[in-house]
Amino acid sequence: MGPRSNTKGASGKHNGLPYDWDQYARRAKKGRFQDRIALHKKNVHLELIRDWAASLEGKIVLKTDANEEAFGADAFLNELSATAAVAVGMDVSAEIVVRAKRRFPNLPYAAANVKNLPFLSSVFDIIISNSTLDHLPREEVPEAVRELGRILKPGAILILTLDNKHNPLHVFSHWIRRFFGWFYTDRCYSVPETTRLLRENGFQVLAATAVFHVPFPVNFLAKTAERFFGSGMNALIEGIIRICGGLDRFPTRYLTGRHIAFKARKPGEDPSRD
Repeated sequence: MGPRSNTKGASGKHNGLPYDWDQYARRAKKGRFQDRIALHKKNVHLELIRDWAASLEGKIVLKTDANEEAFGADAFLNELSATAAVAVGMDVSAEIVVRAKRRFPNLPYAAANVKNLPFLSSVFDIIISNSTLDHLPREEVPEAVRELGRILKPGAILILTLDNKHNPLHVFSHWIRRFFGWFYTDRCYSVPETTRLLRENGFQVLAATAVFHVPFPVNFLAKTAERFFGSGMNALIEGIIRICGGLDRFPTRYLTGRHIAFKARKPGEDPSRD
């Protein structure tokens, strides 16, 4: 399962026009998040995977977005590869895959559209689809969910995150990104509609939560402070991150998380059982 290209339809749409992810990758110089916030985002994902996937030892794992590996301090595919038998990254943009490969040359990648993946059926033990399907036009998402189900083994786990429709501040930031074309996402999703989406396309929903509670103004302010004051602001930024991270303990977490997260299972015998 080395790098392959299957990027037909490798674009979203912004204001009705195609969004070119390769062009985005060529103009991007670093990740979207200030480094301390990016590290927090990485740890949030790793904690979610530890809680929901248990051990990765001996498992074949797919991560459906390589943007972090291409640019950010929030990359975590390399962390998964330290335990998993095989950890594969993929992205719709061949340019993002090339840049991810430069940073992590020992990891396998595929340039592919999530609706049409270059993998055999029933291959993966775990798929981590981190804020990938919310970049697709709404009508294409069921097809992508079914494709993820196709390549999962029976009984295997999908960990899915999507932009959170319950968080009004994040919905507002999402609208701003769409309006200015900064970073394309098609829409935000709610827990009920995502639960229905998963169930209607062959998955059992085992758990749901909200994650990554650092609001977009904090990231903007942290990047601005870093630009003017350098590392002298790190302690303050880390303190704010700790406060924001604590919001996941409250019943209001769906109002503050940037993403909703789901643990879903493909029906069938659990491949990890003897």
